[in-house]
Amino acid sequence: MTLKLETQGRTAEARKASLNGKVSIRVKNGVLKRYSLISKIFSFLNVSQLLELKLPDLVAKGIPYKEIGGDFQIKNGIAQTDNLFLASRSLNMAAIGQIDLTRKSLNLTIAVQPLQTVDKVVALVPILGHILTDEKKSLILAFFNAKGPWNDPSVTPIPFASLRKGILGIFKRIFLLPKDVVKEPWEVLLPKLP
Repeated sequence: MTLKLETQGRTAEARKASLNGKVSIRVKNGVLKRYSLISKIFSFLNVSQLLELKLPDLVAKGIPYKEIGGDFQIKNGIAQTDNLFLASRSLNMAAIGQIDLTRKSLNLTIAVQPLQTVDKVVALVPILGHILTDEKKSLILAFFNAKGPWNDPSVTPIPFASLRKGILGIFKRIFLLPKDVVKEPWEVLLPKLP
C-alpha cells in the first residue's frame, strides 16, 4: 500500500471531507468475506446455476482472491478510481468510479469476467444484452452499476449499448485485452451475412 494524503480539520468528519491525495493498494492471496455488493452482482448472474461451475460460496466462505488492487485519487474526501480490480480463480472483477468517504457511499461501474469455460457459462447465464463474447468465444463480461451506501448499494445491470467507448477502453486496459476482443452485442448475437 502506498499513501500520500493530506487533510485538515478538528473533527474526524472535517478531516475526511478535506482529505486529498493518492492511495495505491495491492493485496495478494486472501479471502473477501460477505460483501453485499458482490452478492448482489452474483444474484444477477443466476448464482444457483453459476455455483455449479464452482464459483465461491459467498455466504459460507467468501471469495478467495489472488489479488485485489487499485489506485485512487482523493479530492475533498471523494476517492476516484479507474483501475480497481479483483482477480480470483473463479472470476475477475474491475470497477471504475467514485467512493465518497464522508457519506460512506459509492457510484461504480463494474465489469465481471467469469473464468469458466465460455460454452458452459453461455449455456447457463441468460444473455440480456450485457454479456459479451468474441467470435472465438474467449470472453464474457457482464456490466453493472453500483450506487448508494457502501454497505448496501443498489446494483443494476448495464446494457452494453449504454456504455461509452471511453469506459469500455478503461475496462479493456484493466483486463489486459486486445482492443478487438470486446465486440458490439449485435456482432456477437447475430450471424454474419455473406
